[in-house]
Amino acid sequence: MSPFIRIALTEAGLVTRRGAILPLFAVTFAALLLFLGLVADGGMIYFERRRAQVAADAAAYAGTLELLHNNNAWVTASAKADTKINGFDDDDTDIVITVNNPPLSGSAAGNPNAVEVIVESTVKTTLMQLVANESTVIRARAVATVRPDSAPVCILALNESAEGTIIFNGTIDMNVPDCEIIARSNHVQAIEALGGPCVTARAIGYGTGGGYIDTGNGTCLDPLPLGVIPPVDPYANLPAPDPTAYTVQSASRIQRTNANGAETFLPGVYNGGIKITGGGPYTFAPGLYIVDGLQITGGSVL
Repeated sequence: MSPFIRIALTEAGLVTRRGAILPLFAVTFAALLLFLGLVADGGMIYFERRRAQVAADAAAYAGTLELLHNNNAWVTASAKADTKINGFDDDDTDIVITVNNPPLSGSAAGNPNAVEVIVESTVKTTLMQLVANESTVIRARAVATVRPDSAPVCILALNESAEGTIIFNGTIDMNVPDCEIIARSNHVQAIEALGGPCVTARAIGYGTGGGYIDTGNGTCLDPLPLGVIPPVDPYANLPAPDPTAYTVQSASRIQRTNANGAETFLPGVYNGGIKITGGGPYTFAPGLYIVDGLQITGGSVL
């Protein structure tokens, strides 16, 4: 075989291999491009999903704060304001913010003390749009709930609307660090601190939308009163107690002043009430008290 024929065969072989490599390169390049698209767009979608979740969490919390202050009409506006702060504006055509009070789904569905926020955003892709969708919709959901306080309560004023359901007056010194003092009233002056009382408790609270007034000189309320979802009336389904079924501890009003020392009051009926203006310390033993008025303006009550 002549050299010319061998060269011709070699060149023909080269041409054949080149024809096979080009399609293979095109397929490999497309696969690589798809992989890069998955990495780049997938990372961007994940990042946007995390941002949306943060916005939903903040918005749900903002909504429950309005519930806590009895501003139910502001729940939606406050929630959407927080999503906007976190980069998701409901006015944007690519973004939809849904606020439900009560939530429409989940374990808190139908709970008026819960707020559900759903953030939906259309995210445009970059490389992925060459082989797949031009955009994708991300969705984040958050639910926040205001729960009634369940800690031990040592003083619970039951009226839900009256002024001054709990009044700390004078130089009273009350120390109950293991339990709470709660007024269920939502009046702006549900709790009043007059004079220079000093009260220490696990918590001091008034009903949602309520408030307290402090006109004292040197008043020390620890902690300061806050709005709470108050515990339910524990006696709502019980009949009023019959005074004749309990021991009468006093047939007339009891008064204690600076002249009196330590004393323990026992459960029972106190006709005429109890007035403490000084002295002590005074301890109230656990049990049911039927008191025709309780006034503490001084002394030490444990």
